[in-house]
Amino acid sequence: MGGRGSYAGGDSRQLTIEYLSTKAEVQAIIAESDELRATQTAAMSNAGSAEGIPLAMFQCACCEQYTLHPAIESEQCVVCGWVNDSFQNAHPDSLQGQNAITLNIARRQWNVR
Repeated sequence: MGGRGSYAGGDSRQLTIEYLSTKAEVQAIIAESDELRATQTAAMSNAGSAEGIPLAMFQCACCEQYTLHPAIESEQCVVCGWVNDSFQNAHPDSLQGQNAITLNIARRQWNVR
């Protein structure tokens, strides 16, 4: 009758505003991730020795993976999401920096995974 129940006749492909909003947010996150990945790839291919071999990667202070490019300041780790902030890396209990949580809390959360 009203078409608002769980079954709305032969075609139940009703879209809600919440669904469309969530879909748009997910697409924006994917686009941002693709853009970041392209920027990092370009930076890695432009830096390096004359032979085209990229420079050594730096280790992330949070997950300890070698994901940070030496030519990019304040780079976000693609593995754990930690923003490489020299102040927070030197002061692991500080909230003053680019990350919303302290490095020690981020490490604990990463190790729980």
